Amino acid sequence: MTEDIVERVRSFEADHVPEGWPAIRMREVSALADEIDRLRILLADAADDIETWGAYASEYFHQKHDLAGCVARYREASKK
Repeated sequence: MTEDIVERVRSFEADHVPEGWPAIRMREVSALADEIDRLRILLADAADDIETWGAYASEYFHQKHDLAGCVARYREASKK
């Protein structure tokens, strides 16, 4: 589904200028919104996974790879 909606919407770029016609169909907008929601959930899950896996990592690894920063960035991105 993801590639299908992205490819369909990207194909509009070839035939349309910004703010041009014909307009995009509402079902396409709804499908994009659904995909954004799905990806936000995945980002939140990724943040949880990094935090959980990080519990097994050394302090050196935490600092070198900024695990807390990664978790914070993923959580913030999942809320936008």
